[in-house]
Amino acid sequence: MFIQGALANINREVSTDDLLRFLSVEVPQGIFFKFQPPPGTTVAAAIDWRALLYDAAAVATIATALWSAYDKFVKPIHEKDPSSSAAIFIQMKNDAGESDQFMIGGDIRDKEVLIQRFQESTARLKLNSSESVPGEELEEIKRSGYWVKIQ
Repeated sequence: MFIQGALANINREVSTDDLLRFLSVEVPQGIFFKFQPPPGTTVAAAIDWRALLYDAAAVATIATALWSAYDKFVKPIHEKDPSSSAAIFIQMKNDAGESDQFMIGGDIRDKEVLIQRFQESTARLKLNSSESVPGEELEEIKRSGYWVKIQ
């Protein structure tokens, strides 16, 4: 399965590095990449990270890990400022170009709702096997020079 995302409306309170370090520990079967353009390149990126998940265990774990990341990084921002729109943007995408996207901390603020949405999207988009990793995006990650694997 291939998912990508970004921290939304966080300012500098949490970094993408913090989020990816956390997720890579919580989902050790996943392969995580951070968007990092070459020095001197200026871009406006909507997606800060990507994750490749090749087995059912990783797929089952990622929703819970993302909720834990919300609890750790985003929920404290909401507690300080209830009007904050801070969230973790998630996009799930298949090889046919179909996708689902949502905001943890935005339209989803309940763990069970997140897990249900993840399961429904995984089934609808047929994201339950290694063949579901969009080949075009995987090749882009490898050749672009814009994506750095998180160790």
